[in-house]
Parts: sequence; structure tokens; C-alpha cells
Amino acid sequence: MLIDYLYTTATGGTRIALTNQIMGTTPTFMAIFTAHVGPRVATLKLNQCTSTKLAFATKLEDYAIPEMDFSIMVDSSNTLGVLSIAD
Repeated sequence: MLIDYLYTTATGGTRIALTNQIMGTTPTFMAIFTAHVGPRVATLKLNQCTSTKLAFATKLEDYAIPEMDFSIMVDSSNTLGVLSIAD
């Protein structure tokens, strides 16, 4: 049997309220990807993205490939993006 309880004392101690503070604005960017699929060209435009991870490798004598992760969100017009395929 487990008994768990809370109590408040009338004297002594300190009480601290924990709140969710506003962190400010998050920088966003637009991403456009283009790929050649056979004779056609596909373009994906994402209206509003935010970076969750950005890392640069620091190799001196080899190829360095930067790594970037991002999240996609709708913009003010509630649009995620546009996928278009040209004939």
C-alpha cells in the first residue's frame, strides 16, 4: 500500500510559481526543392519551415556534408505548400 499526500504549513518555507515563459519569435524560411523525374520536372515549395538541427562537420582532409533537419508548418493562409510537376 502506498500513501501519498500534500500538506501546507502555515509557517516557514518558500513557494515558487512555475510558469511557461514566452521564448520569442522563431526564425522561419521557405524551402524549394526541384527534381528531374524522367522527362518531367517536379518542384516542391514549402511555405514556412523552421530548423530543428543544423550541424557543420569540421573535417580537414575529406568532404564535409552539413546536416540540417527542419519542421514544416502552415503559413498565415493555412497553406502547407505546393507540389507542381511540369509536362
